[in-house]
Amino acid sequence: EMMYHPANGSVEFIEIQNISVSPVPLAGVQISGIGFAFGPTAPELIPGEIVLVVETDPATFRSIFNPPASVSVFGPYSGRLSNGGEKVSLRLPEANPVALEPDLMPSVDIADYNDSSPWPTSPDGTGTTLVRILPALYGSDPNSWLASLNSGGTPGFVNSAPPIDWRAAYFSEAELLNATISGPLADADFDGVSNLLEHIFGTDPRDASSIDLPTVSMVSDGEETYAEFSYRLRQGLTGFRIRIEASSDLAEWKNAEGDFTIQSEVDNGDGTSTITARDENPAGAQLGRYFRIRVN
Repeated sequence: EMMYHPANGSVEFIEIQNISVSPVPLAGVQISGIGFAFGPTAPELIPGEIVLVVETDPATFRSIFNPPASVSVFGPYSGRLSNGGEKVSLRLPEANPVALEPDLMPSVDIADYNDSSPWPTSPDGTGTTLVRILPALYGSDPNSWLASLNSGGTPGFVNSAPPIDWRAAYFSEAELLNATISGPLADADFDGVSNLLEHIFGTDPRDASSIDLPTVSMVSDGEETYAEFSYRLRQGLTGFRIRIEASSDLAEWKNAEGDFTIQSEVDNGDGTSTITARDENPAGAQLGRYFRIRVN
């Protein structure tokens, strides 16, 4: 997460998370663009852990944003993030194979952000932040980022996809800091559906019986038989593209949006709708056809 152009009275910050399975030493790690390097006594970042690098002193930052006490805050840094966009690199020291030469500093993550479309534009001075949809997505792709739902973002918490207010309704503060429980790809109730998909489809991530998978039914117009695909979806969902894909062999999948027409959209009264779409290709003309929902 990045606050690169804060609203008046706020401050910049960069949030870093270890998404690997091993501890990462922070000593000597550099962040380009802001003139910051972690000192020699900086701790290791354990898997899933988050740290914040801020433009002001840590105490002032905590008084403004109130991140969890367990999240380390480092700062201030000497530079400034560009309001119009720039390339920010996270660089880790690596032993130089040439004796007596300084460490190599390869970039392990790069975010070449911008303040104009296709990048989210509201983080440019309105108080929201850039939030990575999923931690492992490519940092320089604008499709990897959303604007935070809340002014000030969510510094110190696992990223906002699903949104922090939704996750906070189901997970404790300690669990919110543990990506293996509350992270987007975690499956807290072991029902085979990730937390992210539970949010998108409007189900309960802590209740394995709260599951509403897409269904396929066959309907006839008196002359031909057609497949209808029904699925539940959270209302007002932004930042994600939901599409139907089709396959004849379960190996090669193709976008089938052009083959389907929406037949109905029923309000379930709980913030979700059930959408039913019909395949315009008659079922009798096909040897076999399979469908799935894809989320981007």
